[in-house]
Amino acid sequence: MGTNTKWMVIICLSLLSYCGQAQISYWSTLQPGKHDVGIKTFSRTTTDGNAMFLGVWYPAENPDTMTLRVADMILMANPADPTPDSSRLSNYRTPLKWMFGQVIPASVFQEIIAHPTRTIFNAKMKSGKFPLIIAHSEVASYFPTFEFFASHGYIVIGIDGHLANESPPGPYHYSPYTNMSEEVLNYFIKEVYVDASDVTVFGHGFGIQPA
Repeated sequence: MGTNTKWMVIICLSLLSYCGQAQISYWSTLQPGKHDVGIKTFSRTTTDGNAMFLGVWYPAENPDTMTLRVADMILMANPADPTPDSSRLSNYRTPLKWMFGQVIPASVFQEIIAHPTRTIFNAKMKSGKFPLIIAHSEVASYFPTFEFFASHGYIVIGIDGHLANESPPGPYHYSPYTNMSEEVLNYFIKEVYVDASDVTVFGHGFGIQPA
């Protein structure tokens, strides 16, 4: 089994842990780590003028606030993307259909998006230095996976990038996205909470190229 395949298994199983509690078979055996999880979001512009929306998951102090729902994660999106919230939510049914090979009934889908995650918005970060994971991903795409790693003591950065001038497919098509990864890496390895000696960049599908 290759590295990318292992990542894909983790992604699918961690998402299934949510679906399983909404009347869909519980397939995941992944267990969260000892840490509570926080998320912060940032909008940034790269040196070449492209818009980035960053989701940052991290080990958090024990919070008193409620965790986010799946729907909240889906609606955290790059301001440069004009997709209406209603479409973001309805579009989320598509990957579930791929995963289970059937259309998810509306009532079950509503249970899924109303289900609480394990992540708290803007929670206080635990003190210490943590390994860093960087991936090109919208917040909604792999949030169970990113939450899983943060609970085990990782800082995870999801980069949702939008190009000011999209180029046609070709040898340099992915260069701006690779540059985003580099800028994010160079910024976060200087942060006091990041262990700069332990950094991973990964991708799936489109994200393989920048990684």
